[in-house]
Amino acid sequence: MDWHDHHKAGWLRRACRRSIIRSGDTYTLPSDIKTRAENATVIQRPNAILDGGGHTISGAYAAVFVKGTQHVTIRNLKTERVSISVYLINSNYATITNNEFHSATFAVHILESAHVTVEHNTFT
Repeated sequence: MDWHDHHKAGWLRRACRRSIIRSGDTYTLPSDIKTRAENATVIQRPNAILDGGGHTISGAYAAVFVKGTQHVTIRNLKTERVSISVYLINSNYATITNNEFHSATFAVHILESAHVTVEHNTFT
């Protein structure tokens, strides 16, 4: 799946033009992402699962930006040296679990969102 297919699906990758591995609604990072982009990844698709696969996103303002959607899961992701690890705005029923957030100004920033579960994460 190339970048344009992700764009049509509502999954935008700003910093990483490499392929994200997709299986159904699950998107897995194939490698670490180092960027200076504002948002490394943007999720606007309902029911999407971002599985970091243990990989790290570093250098972005927001490692993961979720806007205007619902039932999104972010798991198995590492972030370091970002301003915001996960930025959730106007998105309901999200789950943020089993992640490692290092050296972030805000690990998880939630605005105008309800029913958000944040569990089993490491913050340093």
